[in-house]
Amino acid sequence: MLAFHEFCRDEPYEKAEEHYRLIIKNTVQLCLELKAFDMKSIYVTFAYLICSGRFSQEKKYYYDLYDRYYVYLNEAMTIMAGRGVCANDATMLYHLFEKAGIRANVIGGYLSDYFKKSYNPSIERDTKTHNEKTTPIKNRINTWINYKANTGTNHACTLGMDDKEAYLFDATNLVIYNLKKIQMAKVISGRGYFKPTIKYNTSISITDDLQRALEMESNPNLDVEKLFKKNIEHCENNIALIDDFYDENHHSINEIAKYVKKHARREIIK
Repeated sequence: MLAFHEFCRDEPYEKAEEHYRLIIKNTVQLCLELKAFDMKSIYVTFAYLICSGRFSQEKKYYYDLYDRYYVYLNEAMTIMAGRGVCANDATMLYHLFEKAGIRANVIGGYLSDYFKKSYNPSIERDTKTHNEKTTPIKNRINTWINYKANTGTNHACTLGMDDKEAYLFDATNLVIYNLKKIQMAKVISGRGYFKPTIKYNTSISITDDLQRALEMESNPNLDVEKLFKKNIEHCENNIALIDDFYDENHHSINEIAKYVKKHARREIIK
């Protein structure tokens, strides 16, 4: 059973939340400076920043299923402490989209036990294991899928909608899904699928957003490789700007990390 303080907006949480809101605000500004104006470019820019540790203490961020922090009021805060999973990534991208004026929601669902990208995104998330070695995330995610499959949900991603298009963005696996039905989204430029789980997504707003997304256009032939290449190269060509961004947010990142390590629930699976 969760303790009351884990859902309490006390003073330490409010201070951490203030730092977090500042990071989101600065990230939107960075995207504008990098000319990432649309949601697809913002997504790739976010993916670059999170994979390169630009939101995390000591610039180190790992996908870690076995040693996790839980901040129930804002799951994205664990990113600043250097570790997280799909729910953390999806939540921060959701907040970034919202701040940029893009309608968004976090969508839970079932990720197929087989998926494959037909492109190289040029960036990759590291995974931390028990013995502190790192391995590619694709070698670990199937374990989680098999463990959670019977619950109907094993993954989370971010639904984004602008004036014309709607996609599901997966910042953990670096893929984009085309929503075919409310409970079926297929990997663009690859193989595999993600099934939004309606019984898990009990929020009326989530169901409404999925229905609205179905009524909007999306491009199943979107050139995801070109999208990643263009925006990753733009980030790397402006690395001084990104380094300045990290320096500007360094204090806030450290303050959030301190809060997470002191106040968040920690779960270690042995």
